[in-house]
Amino acid sequence: MQQHLAKKITIIFFTVALAACASAPKFDAKSEDAADRLYQRVQQHDEAALKELRQQAEQGDALAQDRMALAYIQGNGVKQDYAQAFGWLKRAAGQGYSWAAFRLGFLYEEGLGAPRDAARARDWYQRAAELGNSSAAFNLAQLYLNGPEAGRDPAQAARWFRQAARDGLAAAQLNLGSLYENGTGVTKDYAAAARWYRAAVAQNNAKAMLSLGMLYEAGQGVAKDEAGARELYRRAADLGEARGMQLIGRLYEFGHGVAQDNATALEWYRKSAAAGNWSAAGRISNAYRFGELGLSKDKKLEDEWYQKYIQLQLQ
Repeated sequence: MQQHLAKKITIIFFTVALAACASAPKFDAKSEDAADRLYQRVQQHDEAALKELRQQAEQGDALAQDRMALAYIQGNGVKQDYAQAFGWLKRAAGQGYSWAAFRLGFLYEEGLGAPRDAARARDWYQRAAELGNSSAAFNLAQLYLNGPEAGRDPAQAARWFRQAARDGLAAAQLNLGSLYENGTGVTKDYAAAARWYRAAVAQNNAKAMLSLGMLYEAGQGVAKDEAGARELYRRAADLGEARGMQLIGRLYEFGHGVAQDNATALEWYRKSAAAGNWSAAGRISNAYRFGELGLSKDKKLEDEWYQKYIQLQLQ
């Protein structure tokens, strides 16, 4: 079964709204908002704001130190300087500010201002995660799952996805569900997979809709429910998920939970291909090759759709 995983969280440059959600308790929302407003002025090239931000940072304010680091990373009001950014982030992280530790992990993982270093990235992500930062827990799990071979540990990936999932991060709920579905780092458990997928679906996560729908269609961990699967695929399609469109087409092609209807199947396959799904383009190519889905054999159209199939795979 094709998996629909969420990828790494890359929010190093975003502070508004996000910065308050997972920091140590002493960094309250009011302080975060004030720091964000000041940094927004810095982004608008307000020299007085930059002077005020630097003064607060030098006086030991962890939030100001973090925003000074962002200024050096982005080159806002100052010349881009990763060495300065690292210095300010380490001072803020040393005071227990989880987003500074998160950003250090991200810089080391991406090789920004320093050589790529998965071990250091894991260390900083873990420090942030232990301070309650769910985004850091998510990225830490991703490193344990998909990082350099020497550091992979699926059980640790499951541990940190679980922490982020319990904190309500939909992407972590999706990925933890996938681990349970495949028995990666945990004992295979379709019912647990379905529970976590449902949690992500409740937050309107389109990929979780696909994964839960496929469990309904197969009757794995849940009662078989093809109509429920179609509804989930439709919700994902309405959110622009090309794979959802392709799966709806498949239901109509084979008459699973709906009356078999080649025309409707073809319509959904075309929508899916237009939205970037290579599998749907390949199905249309084959339909022209073998005269399926109500189409006549057509070598020219078979080749045209095959070229789309190849191009979409290369994107």
